Amino acid sequence: MSPSVVGFYSAQNFLDRFLPLPNDIPPSSVPSVDFSNVPITRHKADSYGPLVDAINNSGIFPGFRMQTRSHHKWPSHQPELGGYRKFEDGKTRVPVLEIPWEVNTAQKDQYCNEISTTSGLDDSEETTDTTAARNCEQIWSYFAHQMSAYPRLFVFGIFIYGDRARILRVDRAGATATTSFYYKEEDFLAQFLYRYSQVTDIQRGWDPTAALTSSSEAEQLTHALREYKARLASRDVSYLNPTLNQDFPTYRMTVDAKTLDNEDIQFDLIVCYPFSASKSLFGRCTRGYAAYYVQEERLVFLKDCWRVDDKTTLSEIDIYRILFAQKSKDLNLPDIVAMGDVIVDDKVQTTVTQELTREHKPGMLPCHELIRLVHMRIVEELAIPLDSALNSREAVEAIHDAAVCILDVYELHVFHRDISVRNIMIRDSTNPASLRYQHARSTGILNDWDHAIKFSPRPITHEYRTGTWAFMSIKHLRYPQSPHEVHDDLESILWVLVFIALHRFKQNDSANFNLDFFSELRYQIISDRRSLPIGGDMKVGVLQKRLLSKIGFMSHPVITLLKSLMVEPSYTCTGR
Repeated sequence: MSPSVVGFYSAQNFLDRFLPLPNDIPPSSVPSVDFSNVPITRHKADSYGPLVDAINNSGIFPGFRMQTRSHHKWPSHQPELGGYRKFEDGKTRVPVLEIPWEVNTAQKDQYCNEISTTSGLDDSEETTDTTAARNCEQIWSYFAHQMSAYPRLFVFGIFIYGDRARILRVDRAGATATTSFYYKEEDFLAQFLYRYSQVTDIQRGWDPTAALTSSSEAEQLTHALREYKARLASRDVSYLNPTLNQDFPTYRMTVDAKTLDNEDIQFDLIVCYPFSASKSLFGRCTRGYAAYYVQEERLVFLKDCWRVDDKTTLSEIDIYRILFAQKSKDLNLPDIVAMGDVIVDDKVQTTVTQELTREHKPGMLPCHELIRLVHMRIVEELAIPLDSALNSREAVEAIHDAAVCILDVYELHVFHRDISVRNIMIRDSTNPASLRYQHARSTGILNDWDHAIKFSPRPITHEYRTGTWAFMSIKHLRYPQSPHEVHDDLESILWVLVFIALHRFKQNDSANFNLDFFSELRYQIISDRRSLPIGGDMKVGVLQKRLLSKIGFMSHPVITLLKSLMVEPSYTCTGR
């Protein structure tokens, strides 16, 4: 992971900016903490106990507790050392991590090299080595899980190397770091811990629209999920299992949004762990929840993500409004309950790190400009993943309906640009709430329009292609900067069908079939010296050699369908 980092912020400026002390607490009242017993050894675990004891016994971190991970009881995504919130029973609940720590025993600032190589920064006071990126990967993975698993807008972390430390702050736009300081001699680490304990949850990065639920509310979600799974017992719905994880806290989320008729609506959702979440730390970082709609006492789907704040492009919400505004056709789209940006106290929730790239305070070094992101939510009727289709007929019908949708929205000058096996879904015909939607009841829907664009009559060349690599058209794999056309979306439909056929449809023998054409990748230097991944040659071979015809699919209609589609001139697949 190569984060976009703004730095280095002087430690004092960092604390004053992000964790200001309440007016009634003078700076002189901050307790002291003695870190002199923390050893600098070759084994970082040797420093955990002294660090934990120094902080927990000092009173510097009231309401919280430093704790090490139990390798037998705690999940691997928890850091070996971290700050956790205390609960009323005096025990720390495993998932509720507040501050991840990463300790490196080396005297070299390995974090610095990660910054220098990714953001062009030069902190001449530090020395680095070539293992920096690998050694820093761990704390970024902790941040990524913390941000995806819990309702966090940003998080803080501590990076220690030898007798020096940095304080980090991360949101979806990027990260910022303090200059390094000697934590045993300077009081910045003690100040950070005390200030963190004194500010509000909002200042700590928790989303104010989500609050921990009572056990009875958590049970409402659990009961609804069990009923839903029972209703769909003939399908594989194991993808919902993470939502039933009893080890994770449950939250009541207040949603202020608008319906498709542009009417204001407010309601509450009970959510637990997302059953689908991006592994990325920065960017859109989409999370998918099975959520309990409190006011209507039923399950819905919640898409929680971050969009680029760009007035020159359309958001996914804008695209949906364009598509649903036309009345001439019933488009095979998801059933939208409500959607909108997340607004608190009349302000839209946005990232902050990008603002730091335009500041020039003491201790700051230049960084490339970052992009402002806006928090948004879309609530839909819960649909069924394509790979949970009951049989090949249902899967093919859903894929067909997605192809029809591509052609229908093309007439409205819209491209989807991210056709994948995850974005084609099956409508839940057993859902009683579906009766309120007046459009036709297709089997399949085409979801996730966050990469969609509305195009002009002539082709538009974007700086870089979008989409899911395995399902991209051969033209886009070979020529990343080529204009997007409707044929690219349609060819992606073909590769989704091939993927589902190979993974889900019954076959006599396909054990020796090479699936590498889905992941084929190499790098090519383009004119401006940038290296871009390219591919597509193996997909050409699949079509030209009619390789799929050698697989003995047990369904004759599937064989006939694939043979009819494996005709090269029907696609832009060769990139010519």
